[in-house]
Amino acid sequence: MKALSRFGWREVMRRGSHNVLCKEGTNVTISVPDYKELGRGTLRKVIRHAGLEVAELIREL
Repeated sequence: MKALSRFGWREVMRRGSHNVLCKEGTNVTISVPDYKELGRGTLRKVIRHAGLEVAELIREL
């Protein structure tokens, strides 16, 4: 979540165990599970929906 906020994504609501993020200027929302650890496939899917590459996200960590 913190890494995505560096790319302009903001939490707009929380539903159960998921956070919903939105980015100004886009029509896309991302649902991110609020777990201590995300599975590899889940993490890649969130990154892809955010329009990012894995390497981009790693550079921001």
